[in-house]
Amino acid sequence: DYPSRRRQYENFINRNLEAKEERINKLHSEGDQLLAAEHPGRNSIEAHMEAVHADWKEYLNLLICEESHLKYMEDYHQFHKDVKDAQELLHKVDSDLNQKYGPDFKDRYQIEQLLRELDDQEKVLDKYE
Repeated sequence: DYPSRRRQYENFINRNLEAKEERINKLHSEGDQLLAAEHPGRNSIEAHMEAVHADWKEYLNLLICEESHLKYMEDYHQFHKDVKDAQELLHKVDSDLNQKYGPDFKDRYQIEQLLRELDDQEKVLDKYE
């Protein structure tokens, strides 16, 4: 369900991402303060800060992947919509051609009119090249 997934992603970005980023920044600032105060657990604090930073980076990369996936889904759905539109148009043109240009007797003026209509129809089909 592409539209629902897009909305869910945008809601998450607009509502939750900022709060998560604030928490990460708060953790880093607290860690920096502890390191500046020469806390005895320096190695553990640094390791934890690096782990948090690595996890946050992976999380942001995952969001980038999701955004890219949604973009490709949009392109995919647009492509299939265009294909469906083209198929419907070709089916209509085929039906019209069979109906208009059947073997019924036609005079010269009718044939000229039909040829002009064919030229117009060709221009319409050019966009689906």
